[in-house]
Amino acid sequence: MKGYAKTGILFIVLIFFLLSLGCTQTIVPLDYEPVSVASLKCTKKLTVTPFVDDRTQTRTIGTTRKGYSFYSESYVEDWFTRSLIRQLEAQGCPVESARKGESLETPVVHGRILQANLRERSRTKYEAALKMTLMLKQGLKNIHEESFSVKLEKTVLPSGDTPRKILLEAMQSLMGRAVPKLIAASNE
Repeated sequence: MKGYAKTGILFIVLIFFLLSLGCTQTIVPLDYEPVSVASLKCTKKLTVTPFVDDRTQTRTIGTTRKGYSFYSESYVEDWFTRSLIRQLEAQGCPVESARKGESLETPVVHGRILQANLRERSRTKYEAALKMTLMLKQGLKNIHEESFSVKLEKTVLPSGDTPRKILLEAMQSLMGRAVPKLIAASNE
């Protein structure tokens, strides 16, 4: 009798596990882990202001293959801001976050989110697109402005964690392109 109960429980657990492989999580955690990027060292402290989300649809971050929306677990503008700060710090840049006001003494980075989208094409195919503009200012003078974008298409094994991983990889690619240019511009 005990053997049948254990077998039944294992069977139920296995069914739930297999069902979870086919389910797409629609609430996506947005996190960031810095990547190793060859770039110049910072010669100045940078102040990073919170990003502004210029997307027309700011409540969602994409769609599933069945037409449901992906929602981010946190604000997308916070994700972009945190990612930029973490990548700059990983490159050895002294960074301060400016929630209120701006410093006239240190270069200030302003960011605008133009696109943040995840699309599930099938159970195994995903597309992610991120686009932002970074502006570097010293006082009232615009030192540098540039837009950066990344499009990523991935074929993956189905997993509930796939949307998070795809967006993380896209953000790492985006920051890997943007941060070296931002550092170079701030050192001039």
